[in-house]
Amino acid sequence: MQNSVVGSNVHRKLNVQEFHGFGIVDDYAPTIFINKADVHGAQLFTLLHEAAHIWLSKSGISDGKQNSQNKIERKCNEIAAEFLVPKDQFLDHWRKYTENWERNLRPLSKWFHVSQWVIARRASEFNLISSDQYWSFVKKLMDEKRRYSSKGGPNPHVMRTQRVSRRVARAVVSEALCGKLLLRDAWRLIEIKPNQLHSYAESLQL
Repeated sequence: MQNSVVGSNVHRKLNVQEFHGFGIVDDYAPTIFINKADVHGAQLFTLLHEAAHIWLSKSGISDGKQNSQNKIERKCNEIAAEFLVPKDQFLDHWRKYTENWERNLRPLSKWFHVSQWVIARRASEFNLISSDQYWSFVKKLMDEKRRYSSKGGPNPHVMRTQRVSRRVARAVVSEALCGKLLLRDAWRLIEIKPNQLHSYAESLQL
C-alpha cells in the first residue's frame, strides 16, 4: 500500500519526518505501507526495508534514521542497502573526486539501477561524504519534489489504485458492480463513491 495523504484527504499530508513506511507481520495478510510523500528513490529503499521486516517476522515503522538505536531497524537498513547496492561493488566503483563528490551519483545510479538518493545514502554510510553533505543533498531532492507536486497531482483514480493495489481495486469494483458487495462497503474498502464506480471500473479495464 502507498499514499501521501491520510485516506483521500489532500489537506492532511503524511509527514516524511515522522515515518517513511511500515511493515506489519501477519500470517494471513502481511502488509507494507510506503509514504508516497517521500522522494522516489527513498520509496524503493523503504520497500526493501519493510520487506526485511516481513522476512525477519518483526513488525516495525521506518523513521529513515541511518544510525537508529533500534537493533531491528538497523538490521533492516543493512539488508535493504546491501540488496540494492552491495558494499564491495560500491566501493570498487566509487571515485574520489576532490572537487565534487556528486559526480559519482549519475554513473553509479545507472550501474546499480537505483536512484542517486540510494547512492548518496551508501556513500554516507561508508563515510565517503559527510553527514552535512548527505542531508544537504536530500533537502535538495525534497525541494524538487515539492516544486513538482505543486504543479498538480495525478488522476484521482490513479492515486486510488496506487493506494490499495490494482488487484484489490479490481476485486472490490467487480464485486460492487455485480451487486455482491454493498456500495457502502466498497467505499469503506477503497473510498470509491457510487457515482464514480463506473468511471473507475473503466480505468481498471473492467
